[in-house]
Amino acid sequence: MSSIFNSENIKIDLENFKREIFNTNNIIGSPETLELPSFKRYHKLLYTLALIQLKVSEKHSDKVHKFVFLKEIQSDLLMFIPLLFQGFKNSALIHQRKIIENFYNHIFYFDHKIEFEKLNNGKNEYTPILSLKEYLNSYPLTKKDKNIKSFNEHIFNEYTELNKVVHSKGIDFMSLSNNLKEIKKEIDFKNHFENVNELTSK
Repeated sequence: MSSIFNSENIKIDLENFKREIFNTNNIIGSPETLELPSFKRYHKLLYTLALIQLKVSEKHSDKVHKFVFLKEIQSDLLMFIPLLFQGFKNSALIHQRKIIENFYNHIFYFDHKIEFEKLNNGKNEYTPILSLKEYLNSYPLTKKDKNIKSFNEHIFNEYTELNKVVHSKGIDFMSLSNNLKEIKKEIDFKNHFENVNELTSK
């Protein structure tokens, strides 16, 4: 009885796999995608964030902890685009989750230089996301602002939902792809751009 794992089949599969890598990496977004109002808002968000990051880093060039997470949010937003346009939805959602984490990190480490240095000392220093959420709720300048609390609750709930993708919490949050062709599925670009816009532009 022939095995699907015999050397001849492995060689054939390798050649098919190499071909499919290039097919899978083709962009699946169309020119119409770039005309979506949500895409244009996304670009405006990226531009604004880049401008803020530039201005903040000029003012605090000696205080990396005050702007580095803004820069990382910008990086996450940039990475989100090619992943989504190539059809890698779950990878894009992981970057969406990172955007939320880095928002919380920005708020916390902006005023915590010593903790930032501990974070970068090579040890496994980590502030749980729930603690960062509570920190934002208790922040002296905003703790009485109901809009901030509502926004905080919203992004934390979104983070919790995105965790289900990261940790495969049930069939609905799995990719379950058998081959590279199945990874590139139809993407609801409008919905994904709107979700990120909502998270980052309130």
